[in-house]
Amino acid sequence: MFFKVTMGYINNTFTTLTSSGATTLASGGGVVNVASSGVMTTVKGTLNVDEAVTLDSTLDVTGDTSVSTFDSTGATSLATAAGAVNVASSGAMTTVKGTLNVDEAVTLDSTL
Repeated sequence: MFFKVTMGYINNTFTTLTSSGATTLASGGGVVNVASSGVMTTVKGTLNVDEAVTLDSTLDVTGDTSVSTFDSTGATSLATAAGAVNVASSGAMTTVKGTLNVDEAVTLDSTL
């Protein structure tokens, strides 16, 4: 495995890490901070998270998104810039646990 480490001058922190293989950080425990607040952090590959995730702000998704369970607190908007929203699959029961409000015309493809 090849490592290139350039050390900074404050608290023995490095400024550049290049690795050609698997890299492990804080394997003995501890917090890992990447970048600074307000700075864009880009993952150039698949991101896999093995445990729970907490987002402190907005999650924006581009492209198709699939979830097996979706829990939301507060108002939730889907397809706000147009596009169809499909809930469940054909033949599956869909339950609305609250008041259902429809602002525009409704088309029913089967019996009401």
